[in-house]
Amino acid sequence: MKYFINLFVILFYFAGLTCSAGEEISIITNLSVPKGNVTRDVIKNIYSGKLAKWPDNQNIVLSIMEGTETHKEFLYTYVNKPEAQFTNTWRKKMFTGQRSYPKNFNNAQDLVDFVRNTKGAIGYVNTDEKTNGVNVFK
Repeated sequence: MKYFINLFVILFYFAGLTCSAGEEISIITNLSVPKGNVTRDVIKNIYSGKLAKWPDNQNIVLSIMEGTETHKEFLYTYVNKPEAQFTNTWRKKMFTGQRSYPKNFNNAQDLVDFVRNTKGAIGYVNTDEKTNGVNVFK
């Protein structure tokens, strides 16, 4: 019986890995953000709450899609944090007055529209999404 339980756990573990590994993420920014300012380390520092301004001193405006597979894949790939830890980090920053919670969207097109129309904005979408009028980093 113990053998079957272990096998069951292992199968579900690998099934979860293959499901989450399928999404490809594109980072998007408002056109006001120079392309050279966006690197993997910068993205991690932004979404970890360690970086609040772009090098030209404009505010960084974060956007997210909480509760989606895209959000989970983004956190895994770029921030190296599980969703609960990400949420707790931002709640703490919000309640201590350090930062505002990232703007949350229910769908990718609304997020793209927000980033397109908001100076200093950054977000992420599935690579398949239409991203006209924004900088795109894959």
